[in-house]
Parts: sequence; C-alpha cells; structure tokens
Amino acid sequence: MPKRQNKAPPKKANAGWTYSPRRDLEKTHDLYQAEVHSVNEAINAVDRKWGRGRLPLVVSYETRERFCLQFELYRDACWSGSMEDVAKQSAGMRRAMEFMDNEATAAGVEVMPTRCVDGIKANGQRLVIVQDGETVLYDEDAEVWTADAVVSLIEKHRPDLALKVLETFKGAKIEDYRQTEDYDDAPLLGV
Repeated sequence: MPKRQNKAPPKKANAGWTYSPRRDLEKTHDLYQAEVHSVNEAINAVDRKWGRGRLPLVVSYETRERFCLQFELYRDACWSGSMEDVAKQSAGMRRAMEFMDNEATAAGVEVMPTRCVDGIKANGQRLVIVQDGETVLYDEDAEVWTADAVVSLIEKHRPDLALKVLETFKGAKIEDYRQTEDYDDAPLLGV
C-alpha cells in the first residue's frame, strides 16, 4: 500500500500580500494637486491670450499632434500613474504650452483682443462676444456677437434678465438690433 503523504498546509487568506498603508498620502495628495494646478494655470494663461481652446488650432499640424500625444500621456498619468509620472507629464504639458505659445507668436498669429469674451458652445463651436463693432476678430470658425446684440437679445426674450445684464455691464445700452427699414435687395441681385 502506498505511503500516505501529508497534505500541504492551507495558504493564508492574504496569499502572502501584506497591507501597508501609505504614510505619505497627505503629502502625495498635496503634490498631486500642485502639479495639476500648475498645468491648469498654464492652460488658463494661454486661453486668456489666444482664446479658449484656440492655441492648438493655430499652430502647425506636427505641433498639434505632439500636443495631443502629450495631453494623452498627462491624462493617463493623472488617472493611473505614480506621483513621479504625474510630475513628469505635468512638466511636459507646461513645456508644450510654452512651445505652442512661442510658435504661434513667431508665426504672427493674432492674439485674442482684450475687448473680447469667448467660450465654447454645446456643439463645440467657439462663441466670441466683442465689446463693440470696432473690435475686429479674424476667426472663420467662431461665431461673433457684439455685447449690444447679446443685451438686446436677452431683453427681448428674457426681459427679467435685462436689468441684471445692465447692472453687470455698466454703461451698456439696450437698443433694437432689428432692421427698421425694408431693405431692397434687387440691386444686389441685378434685377
């Protein structure tokens, strides 16, 4: 009869893993927040200068591709990387913003006029509100409105908000923006 062998002792529930809480969690969190904040500040600075989301669109294709790759690396590091990865990719994002800013400046791209406010609409198109008709903005992709037109539109459709808008934009006038005379377009059509 074969000799009976002893069974191996059962494995422990943790299978050799030990739990060691991170003692530097608060420090790591603060460092992470500082890195993310520095990248956000760099993005905000170029957005104020060039218009929200506009800078990657006005640089060369190669620079835009490199920026997109760097942004993906940064995003991945923020979601799943170590603190070293976050610091490395944050530095890369700051360098990318500086490089794109220098390239656009060297190419002579027009910066966003200081008399403008811009934003991104729900459909992804840029909306720019200029203070007056004298402010010229050369951007084929943007929908451009004057502040007076916005105020008039609000007054017509939401009169209760018109007072709040006028309080916010001191010195603005609300005028009818619709055409008051019938326009004869026959001369333009050659009729």
